[in-house]
Amino acid sequence: MDKLASNWRACLFIRLNEAATVLGLSRATLYAMAQKGRISLKSLSGRTLVPVADVIRLESEAKPWSASSRTRCATRARIAAATKRTL
Repeated sequence: MDKLASNWRACLFIRLNEAATVLGLSRATLYAMAQKGRISLKSLSGRTLVPVADVIRLESEAKPWSASSRTRCATRARIAAATKRTL
């Protein structure tokens, strides 16, 4: 993606590897999303391409991360266990 890093949004398509890098997902995840119809993939000259419009849409659908109640509970349990060990 070195050649594309700054202007990938100006392209119609980017390679699957580049889309995975931009989105922080694996190639396998992108293939699974294509199977479910969430993105479309194109093949040209032996390359698997992803429409930039799909990448931008997925990027905009991302929700801000927040700790789930399960994560907070597990964190409290680890802190409690660590505190008991140090006493």
